[in-house]
Amino acid sequence: MSDAQDIESRCDYCGKVVSDRGWIGLEVSRPRVAPEEANYPFPDYLNEIFCSQEHAALWLQQPLPDPEPVKPYVPSWRERLMDVGLVSALVVTVAFAAVGLTLTLRWLLFD
Repeated sequence: MSDAQDIESRCDYCGKVVSDRGWIGLEVSRPRVAPEEANYPFPDYLNEIFCSQEHAALWLQQPLPDPEPVKPYVPSWRERLMDVGLVSALVVTVAFAAVGLTLTLRWLLFD
């Protein structure tokens, strides 16, 4: 069995299949400027593959595509239930630690 990928890389300008060694990668990062995404801390990334430097230059001459909108994260009920369970376990652990520390101090100081 080989670990070769079955996905063919294609030039993002002309659509031509590029070889494993004959491609040029271009990564563009830009800040998010939409008002509704102002608090989103991560920039928008574009990862493009080209068959030649000329195609990369031609692609860069065009306006960059609009960034994909950021979907707001809404936790599911299962995730919320997991959070409640983890917080409860933390509270019980801290309570047991406090009782153990209290008993140890009483044993050392008052015995």
